Amino acid sequence: MRVSNTNKNSHSVDKAPDGVNRLFADDLMPRAHTFFMLLQATTHWRALDAEARDAFRERVLMQVFEGFPGLRLRQFETCATRWDTLCAEVAVWETADVDEYHAAVQALHECEYFGRPYFEVISVIPTQGEAWRDNDFALSQPCAA
Repeated sequence: MRVSNTNKNSHSVDKAPDGVNRLFADDLMPRAHTFFMLLQATTHWRALDAEARDAFRERVLMQVFEGFPGLRLRQFETCATRWDTLCAEVAVWETADVDEYHAAVQALHECEYFGRPYFEVISVIPTQGEAWRDNDFALSQPCAA
């Protein structure tokens, strides 16, 4: 389904070709696994200035992710200075291959990212888009931090 703006006051919805259910994007592509990893920054991380943090992320994350082309990682800092938050950062991992996720996390445990540690894992929330369609998803996927 595509929504297009025809003028300022209206929107039109294009109909999908016959036989294609456009309501769920996953009908057209493999379902990705998304892992929300809640991280707490350690004193080692907080001791680095912004330039050193950027250089570290660039060096280590690029090195680790070269081996996992199907894996995507985005990191978000929380607004800990404005609100009382559970964690300092949220890492959002996306992959179609759960084994790649586990191998990348293991690689980060073997370097200073989790090894020093710069970050401690508070919690991992594993998800899969439209997982309600697969009754056994929760039972079939191991998800260690």
